[in-house]
Amino acid sequence: MRLAILLLAAILMPMASAMESGGPEVTAPRDVTVQALGGETFSFNFGIKADENATYSIKIGERSEFEFDETQIDIEIPAGDTRTFIFNGEVIGEDGAGISDGKYVMTWEAFKNGTKFNSGDFEISAGEQAPSIGIIAAIVGIGIIAILRKRS
Repeated sequence: MRLAILLLAAILMPMASAMESGGPEVTAPRDVTVQALGGETFSFNFGIKADENATYSIKIGERSEFEFDETQIDIEIPAGDTRTFIFNGEVIGEDGAGISDGKYVMTWEAFKNGTKFNSGDFEISAGEQAPSIGIIAAIVGIGIIAILRKRS
């Protein structure tokens, strides 16, 4: 029990110190899904909560499968306020025929007055997706629970 408490404290301590450090906060898109059709339009957004009055920017990476109205958006944000950065895109693909089903990784970077303070990536899921390992594990887990309940 003590070991579990120590492990939990070790995991939560970096989170607490990161929260105390302040700094701007970025909310990145979680899942973006498109049908994979050429010409299909879609959008996703980021949020930034400012820690001080500054110009904040989000820059997304470029991919040949997608075309965006803009790849960088700059917004003046007063301290403590939150703003949403909305990116509009279109599925391009080869010869306008769309793209293959699958997941496409998009990179992003966040800047405050031109200095990068955060970055990451997210996926754009196109077309039909195979079940993920998490879904398969959940189905197996439910099956095991059902079998164990029948036996007892």
